[in-house]
Amino acid sequence: MLFVPVVQLIINVAVLVLAIYQKPHQMGIGLLILFAGVPVYWLGVLWRSKPKEFTSMIGSTENLDDLFDGTTQEPGKFAVAIFYSIFSNGGWNNKSGKHVQTKRTTYFFPIFFRDTRLVGVVPQQLDARKGTADVQLKKSINLLHCTAIMVAATGHSSVFISPAAILGLAGSVGASLVVWLVGGLINLGLALCFAELGTMLPKAGGPYAYVMRTFGPLAGFLIMWGYVVLIAGPFWAFLAYTAALYIVKPAFPECQPEQMDTGVKILAGWIMITMVALNCVYMKYVTKIQTLLSSTKIVALLIIIIAGFYQMAVGNTENLDDIFDGTTQEPGKFAVAIFYSIFSYGGWQVMTSLMEEVKNPGRDLPLSVYITFVIVIIKYILTNVAYYTLITPQELLRSSAIALMFMDRLYRPVSPLISVLVATTSIGALNASIMGHSRLLFAGARNGHMPLLMGMVHPKYLTPWPAIFALLVWSLVMLYSGSVTDMMEFISLFSTIMGIAVVCSLLYLRWKRPNEKRPYKTMLFVPVVQLIINLAVLVLAIYQKPHRMGIGLLILFAGVPVYWLGVLWRSKPKEFTSMIGQGYYSADTESTSSHKVTMNGRTRSG
Repeated sequence: MLFVPVVQLIINVAVLVLAIYQKPHQMGIGLLILFAGVPVYWLGVLWRSKPKEFTSMIGSTENLDDLFDGTTQEPGKFAVAIFYSIFSNGGWNNKSGKHVQTKRTTYFFPIFFRDTRLVGVVPQQLDARKGTADVQLKKSINLLHCTAIMVAATGHSSVFISPAAILGLAGSVGASLVVWLVGGLINLGLALCFAELGTMLPKAGGPYAYVMRTFGPLAGFLIMWGYVVLIAGPFWAFLAYTAALYIVKPAFPECQPEQMDTGVKILAGWIMITMVALNCVYMKYVTKIQTLLSSTKIVALLIIIIAGFYQMAVGNTENLDDIFDGTTQEPGKFAVAIFYSIFSYGGWQVMTSLMEEVKNPGRDLPLSVYITFVIVIIKYILTNVAYYTLITPQELLRSSAIALMFMDRLYRPVSPLISVLVATTSIGALNASIMGHSRLLFAGARNGHMPLLMGMVHPKYLTPWPAIFALLVWSLVMLYSGSVTDMMEFISLFSTIMGIAVVCSLLYLRWKRPNEKRPYKTMLFVPVVQLIINLAVLVLAIYQKPHRMGIGLLILFAGVPVYWLGVLWRSKPKEFTSMIGQGYYSADTESTSSHKVTMNGRTRSG
């Protein structure tokens, strides 16, 4: 009926105008980003007489002259072509593509890199003894690096931001400390379950690999989908935002966070891009730097803890009297507080995604888990106690940079030092997350659950560039579209769901495959208790915040139609497969005795 589009037009125009009137700054930024596509379209599509210098940056350009000749002028066709490329049979579920060879595989990343050739790494890698090129992730992570990555990623920088949210829900200082302890123990138990599965299945992919092995490809895909959309993107954005906030805040001490939001987010985006570049090119040095970055968090927390002990020694304990007064009587609020504490200790899961790069996973992973959580639980509880020696609960609830406020009260000249330490702590956690999360996409591509491009590594640096860049793009979207609270809630929700799925996988494999080799085996009561606690917390959190949790669940289960379109739909028309990948990769489905890989212009064959 005609009135339907007319009414729709009126309503949408009215909503748009009112939204711009209500929030002109944010809406203006969105409109600027949207219309920035106009010069991009002009430069990339309409400008056909480009100088040679413009096209030569790509590297090998003999086949790229007049690159845009014949480009369609119909935006609709262009959009459909993009849709086809995303869900192409050649990229998502090409099961015949077990052995991938690259043919002049040249991708252009305009910010950092000039000429990028990638080589595919997928299941059933060809045997080097048969004259083939075997390209794998390099085993370069030892116990020290493993522990450093986990210490940096576990809890990341949450102890400098999230105490306010936990205190607000718990209602009292004592209850908030109990929540911090419970959250740490829950994460420790879950990490032990991950350690058993990680040493049993030491392949890149972590929880994705475990769940897919147990419950099949759809369940595995949903874990990967949720991890990328609800953890990796928000988590990178949260860490970069925290680092940027602690860099900017000392320069503008009187400004509220909302007044600095735009500048903080711009700086956070630059931090993410820089760390991605380092992880793509200097992986060997990045793992060494990680040890140093991990130590900055320990130094920052030790300064706060020692200062807290001193303040208690001189009698500043009035905020620690009657610490359970005002404790919430609502189980739902307590569950959401535990949700936040689970997030606050989260991040350690990235280590299980690096299993193919750990030299001795059977020994190093369990040891890293115990060392990490003993350190982290103790220091986080002591840090929270230290805060209350100089900051009242009411002041803490209003603070966005708690560590900075604490140092201002203690000794103002030291505040810049603590800002630097917190910023480097966040950058260290971001670095660890980039290393781990990108390997999940890498593993998904090897199983046909992501475009084959995501399963490629650079032949020189042996790092998964496409997977890292894909996550960078999504993280930037999350950074500029969400709040810190939104990020925490989405991460907490999926972390709990993922924990339930992994624990169920462990129990199922214990039942069905009791004799399978397990370099490390945790006690049975650990996964059983984990399952009960996580289910209870999930149900109560959904009851307390049905709207927010419902959005998270909808995002998670949106992965089902994506899986159907990208993986299960195998009888795609030829247009789907002919529009993607030509000249970038091809699949060898018959011969396993020869394989050619083009690396840096040189062809190796067997």
